[in-house]
Amino acid sequence: MGSAQLVESLHWAAEAGVNFCGVSSGRGIWGDGAATYGKRGVAAFEEWLEEEAVKRIDAANAALANAGSWYSFYGADDPQALLD
Repeated sequence: MGSAQLVESLHWAAEAGVNFCGVSSGRGIWGDGAATYGKRGVAAFEEWLEEEAVKRIDAANAALANAGSWYSFYGADDPQALLD
């Protein structure tokens, strides 16, 4: 799954009222960076990280604005409440 598809699926989940706490997004965020590193080297990869990766993370974070906390899934107001 690419970055655009990842962000789009997060928006769909939020619109559908899915109770989610986060995502596993490694390949969607970083996948194209590996190809950049392999084809163009370290300097190009660092540039890709500073520009494209930051855009992708910002887009994913914006899509996660509707996500809940992991502890609210268990009915707690904070993580410490689960230990008591």
